[in-house]
Amino acid sequence: MLTLLLPFLADTVIVPVDETLIRVHEWGVVTFTSFGTEAAGAPGDTYGFDPFGMVCVDAPVVWFHGSPFSGTFTARAGMGFVSVAYPEPSVGFEGATPQAVSWHIEGRHPVPFDEAPTPHVPVNTPFAWAMDHWRDVPCLDLYDSEGNYLDRFLYYETLIPDGIQARMNTVVEDGRHLAGLFSPEGLLITTGEESEVHVYTIIPLPVLRDALRLPLESADVHEKMCDWAGGNLKSHEIAALWNTWEPFFRERPAGERWLLFPLPPETVESISSINLSFENRYDIATVEYHRLFLGLVRLE
Repeated sequence: MLTLLLPFLADTVIVPVDETLIRVHEWGVVTFTSFGTEAAGAPGDTYGFDPFGMVCVDAPVVWFHGSPFSGTFTARAGMGFVSVAYPEPSVGFEGATPQAVSWHIEGRHPVPFDEAPTPHVPVNTPFAWAMDHWRDVPCLDLYDSEGNYLDRFLYYETLIPDGIQARMNTVVEDGRHLAGLFSPEGLLITTGEESEVHVYTIIPLPVLRDALRLPLESADVHEKMCDWAGGNLKSHEIAALWNTWEPFFRERPAGERWLLFPLPPETVESISSINLSFENRYDIATVEYHRLFLGLVRLE
């Protein structure tokens, strides 16, 4: 079973008390499908049937930690376009395929959950069911430039219609080969109510035997993702990632095999770039960016 073991005893990241430091944390899942490549935060219905098509970055979820600030956060698609954004951006959705979106935001110290205003979530937002997981992360609350409460996170998705792999000077043979272009290891997830997770050695290709797979408990899955993030994301953020995607694997037809693997920083930056700038030239702070994107492809 893939049930996540909570609560965690200790956080992976203790944000330093520094009035000049802001940490921007982000994770997303990049799905390789017959429709292209997409970067997103919550799973959809038609993922991973073909490693050669569209890429969806599903969906980068962004949190802010540290010093309160007033500034503009911009997410820019490196290869495709921004397909979804929440809350509604201040700038960027005028065209059908925007290259970038921006939010004018204020980050403030959080208020208790029961005192937080209710954010406006548009009707029929497909990933609304996952938002409670994302709001469970201790972070700064976000307001717009007029002082209206937005939420505790920002969210966007990007689409790469011809896929990342179409831009590589190599022949991609199958999903395993594709994953091996990015990472030497991954997590092999067998779907169904009795789902299983194993460490999966991708490199060296093409050897993949049962002896190379080590069964993982849920706490081990969390620890592996923390390692992939370099220990820079908070435990609540890793928990939000797994709590968002674990039902996808559990509710798929039994016996499908999916490979989840980390993407290297240079690939993440080629998919999308993020930037926090400040409205007031006197509002000077150091900004650290910590990003974890995972690739996901169906093996069979």
